[in-house]
Amino acid sequence: MMRKSNYFVLLLVLNTILLGLVNSFTIQDLTDPKTNDKFADASGRCYNTYYVLLEDPDGISDIIFTETKTLLDNNSTHSLYKLSPVLSTGATSFSFQVENSLGAQTTFNIAYSCPTNPTDLEIEFLSDRVINTGFVISNLIAVFKVNNFPTSKPLPNTLVFTPTSGNIYYSSIGPYYFLVLSYSQSDDISAITSDYTFSISAGGPTYQQSLKSFATDVKALSFTHNISPMSQAFEIKSVFFFSELTGTFDKNEPANIMENSGGTWVQPMYVSGNYTKPILLSRYATLPNTNFESKIVNSDGVSSLGDYTITKINDPNPFAITNPLFEPTSDPIVYSISYTSNYQYSSPVTSDGVTFNLYHPFGYTNGDSNSYLAKFDVFVSRNIDHQISFTTTNTAFYVTPAPLDTVDSTPPKIVSIDYYLLPNTSTIVLTVHITDDISGFFAMIDAYSVVMGDYTNLVKGNLNDGIFEMIQEAPSELSQYYNAIKICDWALNCQSVDVIEVFNVNLAKLDLEFLNFNEIISIKFEKNDIDTTNQSVENKMMLYTTFGDRPHITLISFDKPGPFIPGQYRKFYGHWDDILNCYVYPFTIPKNRFTGTYIYSLNLDQSPTFSSHLSTIFGPDAEIRVTSENADMMGPEVTSVTKNPSTLTVNDGQDSSFEMEFRIKDSVNGLKMAHFSIMSELDLHRYNFTFYPSDAVDGDKYDGLYKFSVPVNGKCRSQKFHVQRVYLEDEAGVQSIYQRFETLDDYNPFIKIIDSLNYEIYTQVNCLAAQESDPPALIEFSFTPTTVDPHYSGTLLNDNDARVVVFNFKTSDDSGILLSALPVVYLQSQNLAPNTILRVDANLISSTDKTATYNCSIEIPYGFGFPHGIRVSLYGIIDNQSNFRGYSLSEMPFPNIISVPTTRNPAISLLSSTGEISTGVLTVFGRNFEQNDKLLIQDTRLNKLYVIEPTLLGDLLSFKKFENIPKINREYVLITIQRSTGVDTFEYSNSLKLYVGGTDPSSSGSSSESSNGNSNSEETPTNPPQKCISECSGNGVCTPNGCICKSPWVGRDCSSQVIIIEPTINSTSPSTNITLPPTSEKIYYAIISIVGMSELDPSGEVVNDYRFNRWIFTKNTNSKYQQFTNETWKYEASITSPLDQSITNVTVFIDYFNSPTAVNITFAGQVLTMNPYTLKYSVNVTSYSFAKSQNSLQLVLSASLENQEKNECSSLEKYDAVESNSEFIKLQVNDHSLYGRFIKRGIVDGRTLSISNTIVENKIYQSSSTQSKSQAYIGINLPYFRNLVQIDPDFSVLIDNKPANPSSMNSICQEKKSKLTGGQIAGIAVGSFAFASVIAVCIGYYIYKKKQSKKLMASIESRLKEVNK
Repeated sequence: MMRKSNYFVLLLVLNTILLGLVNSFTIQDLTDPKTNDKFADASGRCYNTYYVLLEDPDGISDIIFTETKTLLDNNSTHSLYKLSPVLSTGATSFSFQVENSLGAQTTFNIAYSCPTNPTDLEIEFLSDRVINTGFVISNLIAVFKVNNFPTSKPLPNTLVFTPTSGNIYYSSIGPYYFLVLSYSQSDDISAITSDYTFSISAGGPTYQQSLKSFATDVKALSFTHNISPMSQAFEIKSVFFFSELTGTFDKNEPANIMENSGGTWVQPMYVSGNYTKPILLSRYATLPNTNFESKIVNSDGVSSLGDYTITKINDPNPFAITNPLFEPTSDPIVYSISYTSNYQYSSPVTSDGVTFNLYHPFGYTNGDSNSYLAKFDVFVSRNIDHQISFTTTNTAFYVTPAPLDTVDSTPPKIVSIDYYLLPNTSTIVLTVHITDDISGFFAMIDAYSVVMGDYTNLVKGNLNDGIFEMIQEAPSELSQYYNAIKICDWALNCQSVDVIEVFNVNLAKLDLEFLNFNEIISIKFEKNDIDTTNQSVENKMMLYTTFGDRPHITLISFDKPGPFIPGQYRKFYGHWDDILNCYVYPFTIPKNRFTGTYIYSLNLDQSPTFSSHLSTIFGPDAEIRVTSENADMMGPEVTSVTKNPSTLTVNDGQDSSFEMEFRIKDSVNGLKMAHFSIMSELDLHRYNFTFYPSDAVDGDKYDGLYKFSVPVNGKCRSQKFHVQRVYLEDEAGVQSIYQRFETLDDYNPFIKIIDSLNYEIYTQVNCLAAQESDPPALIEFSFTPTTVDPHYSGTLLNDNDARVVVFNFKTSDDSGILLSALPVVYLQSQNLAPNTILRVDANLISSTDKTATYNCSIEIPYGFGFPHGIRVSLYGIIDNQSNFRGYSLSEMPFPNIISVPTTRNPAISLLSSTGEISTGVLTVFGRNFEQNDKLLIQDTRLNKLYVIEPTLLGDLLSFKKFENIPKINREYVLITIQRSTGVDTFEYSNSLKLYVGGTDPSSSGSSSESSNGNSNSEETPTNPPQKCISECSGNGVCTPNGCICKSPWVGRDCSSQVIIIEPTINSTSPSTNITLPPTSEKIYYAIISIVGMSELDPSGEVVNDYRFNRWIFTKNTNSKYQQFTNETWKYEASITSPLDQSITNVTVFIDYFNSPTAVNITFAGQVLTMNPYTLKYSVNVTSYSFAKSQNSLQLVLSASLENQEKNECSSLEKYDAVESNSEFIKLQVNDHSLYGRFIKRGIVDGRTLSISNTIVENKIYQSSSTQSKSQAYIGINLPYFRNLVQIDPDFSVLIDNKPANPSSMNSICQEKKSKLTGGQIAGIAVGSFAFASVIAVCIGYYIYKKKQSKKLMASIESRLKEVNK
């Protein structure tokens, strides 16, 4: 009995427990009420969606539901499900069961309403006529609303529309509905001239509405038609053709022209002229044997304007991929993708679901375009063990890496997501909290395969649990970008998340704030009627709403200049205007738009609403009406092509060239610029040429002839040189573009002459040199530094180049290197995606017959490569026989890993700014900001101007806003984040230079050769392009920027040759004597010396003048260039300020680069090539007590070269250097020269700044020259500084092929006056922004008779004593 009693007690206890478990289930219905607010479809069903959050202390194991269910997220107690039931009409409920981890179940019911639609509708049409949108696609619309219909529900799909002709469908926005009418090829298009009758039924009474036709009764008096292209031979991949109609019509209003290419009748767009003499243009897809028709419809009926048959355009050559491989390499975390191909153009690739382009020369490893090996590598996670994929040109590659560490198989999770719209911008900042268990967060990708943000956006925490702030430009149809976000970790575990709806158990979702159409009161424009004849017009749209100033995402779009093509828009974002009490959207209407209604659209969230719809709803105030006397919406056209010769024969070893001439016409707007790209058929190298109207050899911007010459080397292989791309743009911004092998929407500039060109634009080159197929080779490669901290940007005065990496390398080939083709260095972080590859184009430094030396540099983007490091590949080496070579990560024959720290640097980094400081408001972007950080504003002399307190900018961690910035009268300022760390102690970020636009009050003029030379700008300028002189004397390569000389040649025309010197160092002063073996009867010597240093006031007057009287000489054992030289010396001197008796130290380091080959060094973030046997002077000047902060220092340099003969000829020349953006001063007597190179930058208080120079001619310094001597005084102007200035000039001795003569620059020959004129003096400047040594330097060299040597040495010593007094 006891046992039975105990049994029942046990059952009671279990029942109680189970009952308690069942009762512990809870449910939250998180569905937005608007989601299922709709009518049943024609079958009487509602396809609804519900989001439910279920909770139980023991966890939810599953739900039992007969319809579609999706588990979105769960944890130990909660589960979030998406339920998608198909429901019958009525107001009732559906049910499902929930089961917990202990097996307990319960049933939940969710009420729903699935109503049938009303059948008796009160319809109101908003216009009495059909609206012609004027699009290229034929959309004739009618707008109506249903007055007895709930505005929250979409129009029921049980509605039946019956037009009197054509086909109809509808769309809606807010309470408004748009009927869209179209005509298929079989429809009778003559019906467009009659009124339309619409019958509308919703299962009840039929509503009828008659609307007037939009058609006009215009007749064609004459016309011509041009269809382009018409045959398969043309070398383009495009599947589109253009129809161009030119005609004369009897009325000044639009004609009813309809065209068809096997589908729907469409209306061509008026693009040029006026309605009586227009040009119309259309663009169509090409199908095999397409029948194309063009008609005009009027009271006479339907008349033909042309019927054609279009042949489908095919690729001229079959491209293919063979031998695809995705395999491991010797490096266990590097996997190689390779295949053999003959593709000649870039195509999209997909790497683990992310689609992007890999552009030439990336991956082009070995061969030529007829057949080459493509190979590139992916650097993978150590935690990955699942299959990864890569797809290109319909070929898929797969590999499953072997894990080297703990396997990561779980994708990351979004814990929360929010956004902040930066005020008065179109910039959205997404704040996303992301977690990942092992490998860490890698990237977040939107529904269109665009990387929204990645690991570099980390602002707090770490990659396993961190806050990321991702900057987005607000796109149109924004929610469509975010409804399928893919989030991935480093091990490429990914999951797709719809963040627009609730997606996790934390109830996270992205609540985007859009403008609702029902909230719009009115739309107006500042100008509704606009004359665009030869003028672009600024305008504003005013959007009045019911909610006032509320941050939201809205934009307006205008068709880009040129023919309207769907999807090609210019976007404009607005801001709230307190005075007008509305949102204002500024925009520009290009000049010479065709008379008519200007097309625009309003983008709220989903599809855009066009101006024809909006003006119907909001009236004529929402319409823009433009006129022009002679419209031009067509891009410039090429009207003729001349090839000279059309076939070129190149003899072995004899360089040659061919010319191309293009006549370009744009008769109304006029040409703004033209770009031509000519591609070598074998090596795919492009020769690029850019022209402006001033470059025309004949004519003007309306009709001009442009000519260019393409070089062909004497060791070439026979091939074609194709016109690969042409880009033309007129002054209204209208473009025309041609690109071989590519599909383009833009107007083809060859549309008028394609038939006459036989669809081919190339020059045939026949080469007589022997052919070889051996690829070139990389024989040297190095970079510095080898370790970079990607989270460090420097501080106020130091480490401005903290993330800069400099690469130096050399290539070789027996047939010679194609010098015009510059190789490309690629930096790759882990995984293969558009955000993991950086491209750096190389610079040619020097070359020989078989080698070429290059360098390049890049600032590593903030955070790039963290924490796995960066690997380097190199592609694009081409020899003269058009064989190319590239090296993937695994094939690089030299060390190629850039190491990075594995922990984040907490230093403050200032990365960019938005807004203009002149407006008094500035928003800055960076990392490691704190709440009370301030903005330090300095002028370029480092004088503090203001310290600005921050303004709260939401909860953002990577942005700070500063307001109420006083007006600044400077051209540029420096901004720095300043953080207090104690009493009068601060921590600083790096600094950024901002353009203000004012005038620096300390500047006495804008010229770089002003009297005091004050430098107001941080700009480190780039030398302007130069013309190649004498074809670079056969010793260099002519580039668009000028001659690049082959070592050991230098000079503007590469006619001066570096020679070996043997310097003798003076131990009492920093002077150097250089003696050459006796090979001539003449004796030469040169002196470059610092004769003084002066402090100048803003007017250029001398405040204090100094001389160097005593130098301390020591052997330098710590030269920064010791790897290049074994001879280096150090000199020290000082001056005393009369202001406070403070000491300024001047230190000079002399390094002799005695290498027989050129080497590369880096100074002030610039890579410099040191020629063989060059003397390098590194000069440091410590702090100086300026009498006023507006003052500057000036070093006075005396430069001279002379011999002791009579009847000589001397000259002095200054010119820009192409390869280093430096300036040279060349002192020449007869055929001997001394070259001094002066870099246009120095390091001033840790910043790289530009420096200016001045010709000094006053009572103290009076320059003089004779026929055997060239001499001048040059003032090097140092801006105000606080701590240290560093400079780096160098000097070389050369023999010239061309002796100085009367036509040489600043020449003095035979009986000329010994003193230079003022005009001559102005030409002697060493160059803007140059530095010279703070020393007396004598560089003498002798070609002597034995009996003259002692006499000459005595003369030189006397001169040295004189300059050092």
